[in-house]
Amino acid sequence: IEPIIEPSRKRYMAILKAVAAGLRTWKDIKAFTEARVGPISDFRFTNLLKRLLKYGILKKREGIYEFQDRILERAIREYGSGRRI
Repeated sequence: IEPIIEPSRKRYMAILKAVAAGLRTWKDIKAFTEARVGPISDFRFTNLLKRLLKYGILKKREGIYEFQDRILERAIREYGSGRRI
């Protein structure tokens, strides 16, 4: 996933960590992300989420975001604290 997240690595990793931690709604994921990386516009945040959906990293169903791949979710949860995945 490195080529996908590199341009905004801190923001993408915060989003992925939020979802791995069990946060599932746009609002909760955004709050978590902003707490870690600072303010981000709604427009920019939505575009980051859309890109994760486009590349099949996350899926969205009825307003709920989840990982497509449970192995990736576990890796983010357990090892995503600074190590490159």
